[in-house]
Amino acid sequence: MRQKVLAVIVARSQSSRLPGKAMASLAGEPAVAHLLRRVLRAKDAGSVDSIAFCTTKEASDDALAEFVSDFPVNIYRGEVEDVLSRMMLAVNDFNDHDVVLRITGDDVLIDAFYLAETVKHHLSTNAHYTDAKGLPSGTEVEVFDATALQLILELSKDSSGTEYLTNYIVDNSDQFKTSSLPVPERHNLNYRLTIDTSEDFSLVSSML
Repeated sequence: MRQKVLAVIVARSQSSRLPGKAMASLAGEPAVAHLLRRVLRAKDAGSVDSIAFCTTKEASDDALAEFVSDFPVNIYRGEVEDVLSRMMLAVNDFNDHDVVLRITGDDVLIDAFYLAETVKHHLSTNAHYTDAKGLPSGTEVEVFDATALQLILELSKDSSGTEYLTNYIVDNSDQFKTSSLPVPERHNLNYRLTIDTSEDFSLVSSML
């Protein structure tokens, strides 16, 4: 039976390094618009079944949520300090979806082809968690089994376990099966293409 895939985009306006980056103008439109269109392209190609956008309940994220509401995605708003609890609002709503992609709002240049390849690899290895860290930073996604996310939510004793999901899985490798997407040498590059800082933003701006 085919497993359904939920893409969860996680973004918020408050950031210590680059506040308001999701709505900052990138090639003439908010940065988050580029990310949304790339994920929608993956959905059109059949790699993703549903898309959720998770942000916070803070007033500072009102404009972000309003902008995203113009796109065909489901919006969820939760607590500031607990990323996983925000994600689980979507995961629990789409409870017939077995596979969850975590896509951070910084990664506006994710690649639809490698998104699909990462999902395929995750399913073929029967892993709980799959990364694509061989790709340039900012172009990859992370893949989780929905049941693994629920387990992390139940087992983590503080917000650090839910804020840094990958670290929690690595630190508890006896409980989770992990895998990494093999990336061809021509694309296995140590490039930084995310928009976490003002320097990152300037670089990505120059490319679009």
